[in-house]
Amino acid sequence: MMPNCKLILEVVDVKGFCPFYKKGSKITFCEPAIIKEESDELCYGALLSFGPFYRPLVRGIPPEELGLGDGYISCHSAPLVIPEAHGTVFFKIKQIPVEKTPEDLWINDLEEKGILGDTETIKRKFWPENPDQPY
Repeated sequence: MMPNCKLILEVVDVKGFCPFYKKGSKITFCEPAIIKEESDELCYGALLSFGPFYRPLVRGIPPEELGLGDGYISCHSAPLVIPEAHGTVFFKIKQIPVEKTPEDLWINDLEEKGILGDTETIKRKFWPENPDQPY
């Protein structure tokens, strides 16, 4: 089983102009959230470019297996009338294995808040029986 991963997207280059990112800017994810305290600006376009790769990467699948070569992804802003007013940002993807899964942390939090019961009871109460099927 592959370890769950914390993901860091770090800007390694900007071609053209980007109002949000410069070399060294970062976005940090730890499923299921963006860690705002460890992230710089958030750009919707960058997040959408990364979106299709998010789930497999946080589950430990290497970027190479997703067709991302050495682990780089780019974000393209929409072309404008003035060519200098848009650019392309290149991010390096870093995967950092995490010891506890988000599920473990969530269950620990429930237990600390007084929602008693073993892990299986908590799962039955809060998780759908088949999470892949809508209602």
